[in-house]
Amino acid sequence: MHLVEQYALASGSKINKPQIREKYFPVGLDKYVTFSPFSKPSKNYDLWKEVISMIKQPLASLGLSIVQLGEKENPLFEGCVDLRGKTSIAEAAYVIKKGQLHFGADTFSVHMASAFGKKIVSLYSHSPIQNCKGYWSDESNFIGLESYRDGKGYSFALEEDPKTINSIEPEKVAISIFKLLGIDVKIKNKTVFIGPKWNNEFLEVVPSAVAKFSKPAPKDRHVVRMDYHFDEEIMEQQLISNPGLIVTSKPISLEILKRNKESISQVIYLVTEDNYVSDFSRQMDRASIPNSIFSNLKGDFLKKLKYQSLNLNKDISILQDKSIKEIRNHEKLNVNNLMFRTSKFVIEKDKVYPGKAAFLNKVTVPHFSAPPTPIIDVPEFWEEMDFFWITEKV
Repeated sequence: MHLVEQYALASGSKINKPQIREKYFPVGLDKYVTFSPFSKPSKNYDLWKEVISMIKQPLASLGLSIVQLGEKENPLFEGCVDLRGKTSIAEAAYVIKKGQLHFGADTFSVHMASAFGKKIVSLYSHSPIQNCKGYWSDESNFIGLESYRDGKGYSFALEEDPKTINSIEPEKVAISIFKLLGIDVKIKNKTVFIGPKWNNEFLEVVPSAVAKFSKPAPKDRHVVRMDYHFDEEIMEQQLISNPGLIVTSKPISLEILKRNKESISQVIYLVTEDNYVSDFSRQMDRASIPNSIFSNLKGDFLKKLKYQSLNLNKDISILQDKSIKEIRNHEKLNVNNLMFRTSKFVIEKDKVYPGKAAFLNKVTVPHFSAPPTPIIDVPEFWEEMDFFWITEKV
């Protein structure tokens, strides 16, 4: 039962089409679609940037702009006309009514657009479409896309971890918009996997030279990879230039770490078979330098590591093996047709590598927004797949 019907039944009321007060707002555009991307956390889709990149050129070729509505505090998506925080509800109603189509999250603007009989593309995750879609929409004008839950029921939770809504492929959203607008556009790549960390950009610096960024990188997403190249002097200069975290497979001078303590968010001690020095972890603890132990060890090697670290009162984060088998319907995929983009980049001097496997195999990209690259089918590639958007050429 739709929520509107439940409310009517509970209150003994009849359902009529709502009367919505509108107020003129000078949009300044002849033709446009409206876009409301934000709602409650579990309804907030993290791949709108990718959707906008797919639709903005085809829409622009027809003279259609994308008008973003919402709160002033909401992030603005590149390529959108900004009306965030600039309209009252009555003015937003006017803007939506004059638009060619409305798309976005499951929020009040969908129901407003439905009452106006607008074309709608809306996304659903924690609750069924039939319960909360636009009640007054004709089926021919409404496309609701629901998340993949792997056979599980609806959470009905305002927050999800991981968010199921992110299982909706960006090209499905784009294709739905094109369909309702009557635009014939071919999508070249089909999504086969979106990692849960795709939107978390990490910049990993190989300390063979200091890397300069056009704007400061967040402290918890700027990583100095001492396990790729060990140079304490360059590491210190890099941390002075931009605070961050350190990944190392061997002890680093405690004096250098203490000297740069305020610039270090964490030291990750990466332990392989025979490189663990428990005194290094103990010294960092005594100096109040945040640190943790990560390892890919198994069997007796892992037991030995756990025994060595017993008196540190510190958990060991186990790096899990990953492979293409993590992808749904992987057996139907041809790896030669798979492409990827990443949110984790390795920077060495003036070169940019899309991840660890690319760095080890010397596969560079020209910039952080480079088009998809053929996958590198080696274990080091799959261990970072949480940061990838993998597509298949169609």
